[in-house]
Parts: sequence; structure tokens; C-alpha cells
Amino acid sequence: MGVSDVIRLAIPARREALAVLRIMAGNAARLSGFGYNRVEEARLAVNEAASLLVADGRSSTLRCTLTGDGTSLEVEIVADPGPAVWPPAGWEDSLEHAVLSTVSDWYELGIGDDTRVRILLGQNGS
Repeated sequence: MGVSDVIRLAIPARREALAVLRIMAGNAARLSGFGYNRVEEARLAVNEAASLLVADGRSSTLRCTLTGDGTSLEVEIVADPGPAVWPPAGWEDSLEHAVLSTVSDWYELGIGDDTRVRILLGQNGS
């Protein structure tokens, strides 16, 4: 990806559709110059973030924006409508939290009605 290349997509908010996001995250990371391990970490981070957003089955659509600048990849995933409870109860002890904390350089969850997850990944890891 070149200077601030942006990919946007919307998918059904169903677990079986998350493969599309994983593929796009991997391709965007590869285009941003990431090595093999970092590409796999980008896929994993996006999968866990999206899984968190579809866990309660309330959302109908996930909108994802991937922005790469050649050295980093920023991912934003938004659920529409969002989960009934956000962030989810027990978030701090969840697998998703552990994965995002480990593989991303930075991430944040929206609060309340702001049902989004933003992730920043650099080429060289956290």
C-alpha cells in the first residue's frame, strides 16, 4: 500500500463472514510491507476484534476500514447496530483482549454506543 491507501468494506455480521475480513487484513498488511509473522498477527487481531463485535448476534453489518501507509496498518471495525452491552462484560479477562494486547501496537474500544474497535499494527510488532 502506498501513502495512506484506504480499503473499505462491509460484510454481514456473522462469524462465517469474518474470513473476508481476515483475508483483507492479511492482504493490506502484506501491501504495507509486513513480513509473514506480522501479516498473520494482523489477521489474528482483526479476527478477534470482529468476533467480539458479533458475539451477541445483535449486529447486522460490520464496516471495516484498513488504512496503510507503508509502515503501519490501522484497522477500524464498526458494528451496526452494536452489541447490546459494549464493551462486553468480562472484557479484561477475555481471549480477545489477550490477543489484541499481545499482537497490536495499540488498540481501543469505543464506549457505550460507539461500538467500534480500532487497531494499529506496525511492521515490526509491538
